Amino acid sequence: MGTEERKVEHLRLCSSGKVDLKERWFDLVELVPKSLPEVNMDDIDTSLELIGKKLRAPVIIEGMTGGGLR
Repeated sequence: MGTEERKVEHLRLCSSGKVDLKERWFDLVELVPKSLPEVNMDDIDTSLELIGKKLRAPVIIEGMTGGGLR
């Protein structure tokens, strides 16, 4: 099965509703918010240098598969 066929099969499977996890481990995770009211947002520097260029905020690079368009 090629990349395009596998991608289409993956999308078909997910949209069918027949995907089930053996263990719902994420249900065991509790995310506890911790606000920082004493922090001035203007004092936070999110800039970084990447390949010699200064950016104002971090960059997120995601993986992407090919194919799937019909």
